[in-house]
Amino acid sequence: LCIYLASFGSGMGPAPWVINAEIYPSQYRHYAGISTAINWITNYIISATFLTLLDNIGETWTFCIYLAVSVLGILVLWEWLPETRDVRIRGSGSGSGTGSGTGDFFVARH
Repeated sequence: LCIYLASFGSGMGPAPWVINAEIYPSQYRHYAGISTAINWITNYIISATFLTLLDNIGETWTFCIYLAVSVLGILVLWEWLPETRDVRIRGSGSGSGTGSGTGDFFVARH
């Protein structure tokens, strides 16, 4: 449990907060609350299911389920989360980004 908490606290826990600060253009940041809600809902699901799963299927399989869900989440983020390094938030002409503005956040990495 301590390893899970350390991993979640240093990775997927704060990720929605950091991503929301970077990825949404200013006029769409009010939609960032959706990912915050999903973050809290998944925290609740982990808390609500942990003891039940532990009692019913054991420690090993409980953590295997959480591991599988975490790996799936990492793969989804790897594939669809756009890189925001060197991309300007506004098309103001300043900065070192190569993009022209907010639409560049959703250009595929590949």
